Amino acid sequence: MSEVPEVMAVLPFFDGLYPLMALRFGSAKSADVRIRRRGVISIPAPVSAMVFTNIWIRHVYPDPRPGDVVLDLGTNIGMFSLYALHRGVKFVHCVEPCPDSVNRIEKHFKEWGFRDRANIMAAGVAAQAGQGFVPATTSVANTVQAKGDTGMVPVPLLDVATLLDSLQPRPTYIKCDVEGNEVPLIRRLITSPALSSVHTITLEVTSDEKEIGGLLEKAGFKVEIHPEPEIIIVGKR
Repeated sequence: MSEVPEVMAVLPFFDGLYPLMALRFGSAKSADVRIRRRGVISIPAPVSAMVFTNIWIRHVYPDPRPGDVVLDLGTNIGMFSLYALHRGVKFVHCVEPCPDSVNRIEKHFKEWGFRDRANIMAAGVAAQAGQGFVPATTSVANTVQAKGDTGMVPVPLLDVATLLDSLQPRPTYIKCDVEGNEVPLIRRLITSPALSSVHTITLEVTSDEKEIGGLLEKAGFKVEIHPEPEIIIVGKR
């Protein structure tokens, strides 16, 4: 089990963490990382270890403020939401379609004592409500598809603007990692009146960063695009 001290976040040698964790997997199906004074995150695969490093060590997403309410679109196993709660946010709304990932989120939140500060929705998000299909097992690259295939399960898709309008407590920080289809999602999201309460929105994308940045600017956000280690778009106001 790896110990990851909080001070590691400000030290210059964090690039060694991912190879170290990859080595520690060996033939095991998962590896555990213990966060001091908090609990354990069970990492399901070496690639997920890189995501953990990006969130907890490299801080690719801006830190939420104490007291924020986070809407985590594409929660996966809950690594960012756990980080946000650890940093003092008031509440998190988690949206994740993969059944295996939802089970892992539930397990992590209960073990960390955060279950009463989380709303966990087993669903995907889209520009309009409907149904999609997603792999039944956890992967950082899971993508909601229009048609099902072997190993995929049907999931409800929530209209992202209607969702944002309905949530209480109202989100002030949105993190989005939905592995594709971001442009129509953002086009729909910025029509929500509840977006006026959001001071930060941050997305991991694989393309269309200039178009997404332009949409956020029209919605009143000051936009930064960070190309490494992933393409991260940050809108603040």
